[in-house]
Amino acid sequence: GRLDLADGMSIVGEFGLQRPRKSVPQSTEYINPYAEGEPHGRVEIHFSDGGYYRGNMVNGRIEGQGDYQAAFKEGLAGNFKQGVLNGDKSFVQDTNGDVYTGRYKMGELHGKGMLLAKNGDSYDGYWEYGLRHGRGVAITKNTGVYSGYFLNDLRHGKGSLEFGYRQQTKSKKG
Repeated sequence: GRLDLADGMSIVGEFGLQRPRKSVPQSTEYINPYAEGEPHGRVEIHFSDGGYYRGNMVNGRIEGQGDYQAAFKEGLAGNFKQGVLNGDKSFVQDTNGDVYTGRYKMGELHGKGMLLAKNGDSYDGYWEYGLRHGRGVAITKNTGVYSGYFLNDLRHGKGSLEFGYRQQTKSKKG
């Protein structure tokens, strides 16, 4: 089926009921478009802002495997629960081009994960609700490598810091 909403959003996919409902009285003047069910199964949603979602819905809610592409090029892929990423092997690319992969819990990187920044920096380690937290390795392009512990996104406790090659700037002689 296809459901077109007044705000410009459209949902194309399977519609049905997961569980039986009580009979809803019908008006003779107004036909309820949801009387026969809500989007349920594999769908494609086109949002009015230009974004889209391709994946599963359960009783009108984004649930299960899917891919979301925002109008501003932010992308999310993985397992969704209540409309947000939740589970292993999930992927987010933000508007800056930075890529976050790993385990998500209610929309936040939580557990083992990796950041690959567009500028060449990276972090591979543990996260807690979107912040580096626990053991990990952070590589800063042209500066060095920190291997150790993080607490609330800051280096904390034991660790090692290795300075790498820094690009020399040419001085002008005048």
